[in-house]
Amino acid sequence: MSTFEKELNNHVSNFLKLYDANGDGKVTFEEVESSLKKQGSKNPTRVAKSIFKLIDKDGSNEIDVNEIKKHVMKLNQEKLEADIKADLEDFLKMYDSDGDKEVTFDEAYQVYENCGIKNPDRETMALFSIFDKDKSSTISIDEIKKILISKKFLGPQI
Repeated sequence: MSTFEKELNNHVSNFLKLYDANGDGKVTFEEVESSLKKQGSKNPTRVAKSIFKLIDKDGSNEIDVNEIKKHVMKLNQEKLEADIKADLEDFLKMYDSDGDKEVTFDEAYQVYENCGIKNPDRETMALFSIFDKDKSSTISIDEIKKILISKKFLGPQI
């Protein structure tokens, strides 16, 4: 089981522990409202309605495991997209000196040389071997995104 699947299952388990009073694997509006009252919510009915509006996509007035998983995955997708956008901006800020949204060999070389790297040519070639998959001698936004996405899902491997 992947780390993502474990995390997803933990979210589902925690949601069910918090709200599934009868242990049937489904959460009713009444169970959510009751749990919120026990937690001291000032307006448990309104909060429960908000939770159901967000998660109960089939309108069954029950939240099941699949709906919880879909909701968590949507939240993770939004976070992933924001993280990738920020990482992409950081990458371009570091390497894209002319602002054309592509990184050339010379631009990367200059970064390494300016940082005092002893062998900037080797470092630049290593960077391009990772990112420049189409061997165009430039690193495009799409190539950067693909690597950033795989890094987010697979963990640091580059």
